Amino acid sequence: MPFEWISNDAPAFVTLDRERRFYFNATTQRQLGLRPYDAVYIAYDSDQKLLAVASAETSEQSGLSPYPLDKRCYASARQFVKYYAFAAGQAPHKFEYIGKGVKGAPKNAFIFRLVQGA
Repeated sequence: MPFEWISNDAPAFVTLDRERRFYFNATTQRQLGLRPYDAVYIAYDSDQKLLAVASAETSEQSGLSPYPLDKRCYASARQFVKYYAFAAGQAPHKFEYIGKGVKGAPKNAFIFRLVQGA
């Protein structure tokens, strides 16, 4: 069997944890160009269970407050959890990256699909 090169990158994902925080893994941080203390906008399609994430630097949503990241790239998701009734007891909720430019998605947004939790 020939040698196969294996990437050290994990697939891009976002996690909504028991502490009601979003976490952006290293691959997601790299794809979105996120650094500690940056901010993101988040949109959710509850019918299709799709999460849209856009850097506040590349997208502006008038009238909305972006989600600021802390030094470890966590963002508070308290308002999101409250609005969409995500159960902390079922956490973590994992959203895997499915692409950019998904039909009907916000411009400049990276789209993630809920694959774990409900």
